[in-house]
Amino acid sequence: MPAPWFAFPRPMADEPGYDFSYSGLKTAVALAAQKHPERGADLAASFEAAATDVLIATFCAEEGHELLHNDRDFDFMAKHLGLKVAKTG
Repeated sequence: MPAPWFAFPRPMADEPGYDFSYSGLKTAVALAAQKHPERGADLAASFEAAATDVLIATFCAEEGHELLHNDRDFDFMAKHLGLKVAKTG
């Protein structure tokens, strides 16, 4: 059985600041959809997670909120945005 999630890239992974593009994410989703057309729900959920991670992290950093998480996908955003992170568990 295939893994339920695709590891799509998060925008902003290599650049500091709030400017980011979803072009790499869109390309990754398109390629995965061509390779795995039968896994539409997994593709959609993985895209949603990747896209919203960046929005949540950007909002929290801009507003000075601390992000509670146990997800390593936020680690690079904490570094580049100065995001305050309290890891759980």
